[in-house]
Amino acid sequence: KIPITDKTDPKESINGLINEFMPVKAEIADTVEKEILWDEYMERYHELKYGSPFGNQLKYLISIGGKEPQYVGCMMFSASSWSLSKRDKWIGWTKEDRFSRLYLIVNNTRFLIFPWIKIKNLASYSLSQAARKIQKDWWLKHRYTPVLLETFVDSEKYSGVSYRAANWIYLGNTRG
Repeated sequence: KIPITDKTDPKESINGLINEFMPVKAEIADTVEKEILWDEYMERYHELKYGSPFGNQLKYLISIGGKEPQYVGCMMFSASSWSLSKRDKWIGWTKEDRFSRLYLIVNNTRFLIFPWIKIKNLASYSLSQAARKIQKDWWLKHRYTPVLLETFVDSEKYSGVSYRAANWIYLGNTRG
C-alpha cells in the first residue's frame, strides 16, 4: 500500500495554453524521493492506481516553468504486451521474431495529467517529448534501445486524441 501524504494534495487550478508555461519537461524520476512522489501521485489520481508494473520500466515526472518548476503529471513506460495480433501484423514479424525482439517494444502503461491542470496541448507535448528522448533514457537505465512504443486507450472513456496529436498510430482494438 502506498501512503498518501500532503505532498500530492490538489493544488490551485492551472489553465492556459502550453506556450505560456514553457519549458515543459519530461524528466526521469531518478531519485528515491522522486520515485516515491511519482508512486504517490499515481496511486492517488490515476484510475488504475499504481498497479504492479512488471519488467523494465522508466518513470517520468512532467514539469512546467523555469526557475521554480512545478509538477503537472506523470507517465511510465514498461514492458510491452506479450501478444497483440494487430501490432504483430503491422510489424510483419513471425512468432519467432516476436519471441526474440519483443523487448525492443515498450508500453506507455501509465499517463496522468493532474486533475487541476488544464493546459491545452500539454498531454500531446509531453508524449512527444518522451518519445523523442526515451531511447537515450532507456539505454542509460537498461542498456538497450527500444525501437517502438505502444499503449492502450480505454475507448469507452477516452478518445486518444493526445496520442494522435503526438503522432502515435492507431492500429485497432484489442480483443481484451
